[in-house]
Formats: sequence, structure tokens, C-alpha cells
Amino acid sequence: MNLLEVRGLKKHFPVHGGIFGRTIGHLKAVDGVSLTLAKGETLGLVGESGCGKTTAGRSILRLIEPTDGTIVFKGRDVTRLPHARFNELRRDMQIVFQDPYSSLNPRMTVLDLVAEGMLEYGLVKPAEKEERVAALLEKVGLPGSVLYRYPHEFSGGQRQRIAIARAVALNPSFIVCDEPVSALDVSVQAQVINLLVKLQKEFGHSYLFISHDLGVVRHVCDRIAVMYFGRIVEEGPSEQVFNDPKHPYTKALISAIPVPDPEKPSERVILQGDVPTLYDPPAGCPFHARCPVAKPECAGTEPPVKEAGPGRSYRCVL
Repeated sequence: MNLLEVRGLKKHFPVHGGIFGRTIGHLKAVDGVSLTLAKGETLGLVGESGCGKTTAGRSILRLIEPTDGTIVFKGRDVTRLPHARFNELRRDMQIVFQDPYSSLNPRMTVLDLVAEGMLEYGLVKPAEKEERVAALLEKVGLPGSVLYRYPHEFSGGQRQRIAIARAVALNPSFIVCDEPVSALDVSVQAQVINLLVKLQKEFGHSYLFISHDLGVVRHVCDRIAVMYFGRIVEEGPSEQVFNDPKHPYTKALISAIPVPDPEKPSERVILQGDVPTLYDPPAGCPFHARCPVAKPECAGTEPPVKEAGPGRSYRCVL
């Protein structure tokens, strides 16, 4: 049984206009996303900025309430649980935010930041919290001597380590990593990625790894789901997607990965046109105006989901 199953997830934000601020339409940030996540697995959710990746991740955790769809966690439908009952599950569903500068309360010490959740759920007694937090900080590569320092006293990479320690403090089964290294220096990114991999091996976490950096995703993810315009357009095992992409959008993303060898030829797929607006989506395939292989039927036909082997699917008319 999968740890997480998401079916037909939607998040539509109302758009207001006019003198009285009435709802005149909806912005479809997430429009029918379905995905699964097994225990101990890392699923990469990739795509351009603005495609709905972060909104999907936060909707799964119900940090923002989904408009429609079903979220099944550990065999239990949690989509519309009352908040009081859903809060019992929050210990098992955590998130590491993109920006370590804004995700940590600047008025709290490291000790209070990391221990807050453990105290809330009764996992540690107040007299034991210093010892427990110091041990956890050692696991993420920080000395226990920083317990009484504040977030502004740390570098970006160190802050993200504190955020990771806060997320794993409750020993969750599922962690959403929302672009956890995109705000860090390149030299620090590898350290944080390796830390996440090490913690997963030690504690058995399952990750939903949201990123636009396909090089990082290929390194850490077992499977990849490619998102465009609020939908999953291709999904499959990591190496299969990278070695044999089926969707034109996936091919364009992979072609943009920098090649470290300047003498090695690379065929870059340059997408033409502008990204359509989520408020007024085009008919047919939303990618057809930018697709290098689009046919006339793409403009009027909703792309079906096609199977391309075990665990592989893509959404394309052609």
C-alpha cells in the first residue's frame, strides 16, 4: 500500500474585480493532479516557476485548503477531516520551506524552534529538550553549542539545516521539500542534499521533492512527475524519464540542463511563445502554443493520459 495517494487534486483561487469586488473567475493553479508515493521513496515534482508545484505540495499538507480532489495518507482519507482531527496527523506530515530566512521565527532561539513541535505533541519533557535538540542538531551537522543562538546569527545553509532538524524532530513519515536548496549557494546545495539523503536512509522518510533544478532531482529522486500549467504531463522512474522523455515539454526541460563538458554536443530545445495565463487557459493542450511538434489537432483536443510502460505515463495528443 502506498503511503500517499493524491487523486484529482485541484486548487482554484478566486479572482475578484469590479467596484464591489465580486468573483469574476478562478485562477487554476492546480488542476487535477494525481500522484502516489511509497514508503521510503522520493518523488520529484518538477516544472517551470509558476506551474503550481508549491501550491500542490501545500495543498497536500492542507496548509492551503484544496478546492477538490482526494488525499489519502496511510490508507486514510484526510481530504476533509476537521482541523482538530487533522492536526493529529501533522506530526507525521512535515515541510521544509524554500527560504530559510523567512521560515524561521527570528525571535525564537534554535532550541525553541526545534523543540516546539516535540513539546506540542508530548514527545519530550521540558527538562529533556536541551539534550534531545542538541543530539538532533548533531545529526544535521550543527554543534549543540548553538542552542541559544538566533536565526540571524547563521548562514543560509545553516538555517536550512535548522529547518530540516525542525521537520525531522517529530519523526514524520512524509516530508515535503519545497525547493530546499534553491536559495542557497551552489557549494552549500550539495551538502544539504546529501544531508537529506542521509536522513532518509536513517529514518525512512518519504520525500515529495519540489524543484526546478533537474540536475538535483536526477541525483536524489526515485521517480519524477513533470508539471506544466497545473497538471502532471509526464511521470515515471527517474532514469527512464531522463533517458527517454516522452512529452515535448519534458524534452525541453532536460535539454536545458547544463553540460559540464564544453566539447560534448548538446541539442537545446528552445520553446517559443509565452506561457499562457492560468486565469484564461487555452483550449485543447495548454502547451500547444509553445510546442515545437504541435499539430492543428492539439489546439482543440484535450490531451489524454497514455501509458508508456510500467509506472510510466504522459499526457499528449500526438
